[in-house]
Amino acid sequence: MADFYNAYVCERGHINRSDVGLEVGLEDEDTGQRSTEPRPPDSFCDECGATVLAECPICESTLRGARIMNMGLPDREFQRPRPYCYQCGEPLPWTRDALNAIEELALEQGDLSDAEVGQLVDAARRLSDETLSPQSTVGVSRFRRLVGRMSGETREAVMKIGVDLASAAIKKELGTG
Repeated sequence: MADFYNAYVCERGHINRSDVGLEVGLEDEDTGQRSTEPRPPDSFCDECGATVLAECPICESTLRGARIMNMGLPDREFQRPRPYCYQCGEPLPWTRDALNAIEELALEQGDLSDAEVGQLVDAARRLSDETLSPQSTVGVSRFRRLVGRMSGETREAVMKIGVDLASAAIKKELGTG
């Protein structure tokens, strides 16, 4: 199993730091002392002003950051925070907000039945799968079909939120990556 640094991420999904812990044991340039604790997160995001989180609000597990690569260096390809908590499996705040927005927009428009709105949200949850699996393929197909039944600005808004949720593998399936 891979090892990861911890991350600090704001409630809206902006990464504050993805290599928390990297500095532990390093010598401080100013004092010459070795660090024993990671630097605490900023209180607020400098991109949007939202609160910066260091742990899952549900189970309080640390947020997973960049994968630890050779010689302890962080994976610099780390571009987006994980959508779900690795410990409890619940959507993290930025994912929860996106799913809630999809549901709210779909209910407001009224083109879909309540059951179909539930299917749309379930399909949207599958868009963040890192690998293409049979269930994520079902999710992509269902998401496309249900969004296709929506009209105008709502369709565009829901599709944009879905694409933002989607992993690189799923974006290719959606035809946007």
